[in-house]
Amino acid sequence: MVTVSTGTITAGKFTGAAVVTEVTLFASSVSACLTPEGLTSASGPTTVTVTRLVKNTRES
Repeated sequence: MVTVSTGTITAGKFTGAAVVTEVTLFASSVSACLTPEGLTSASGPTTVTVTRLVKNTRES
């Protein structure tokens, strides 16, 4: 399963920049979905990309 989320950073050094997060989950056993317990865990990589950086006018 792949989930992609987008948004805007609202606080901190990258305020105003766009962010894209992609989470890829791999099921260890697809047949587990057919059991009463269901799929109890999944794992995989997460990628976070910050784009459209804007200059912070409040730099210290």
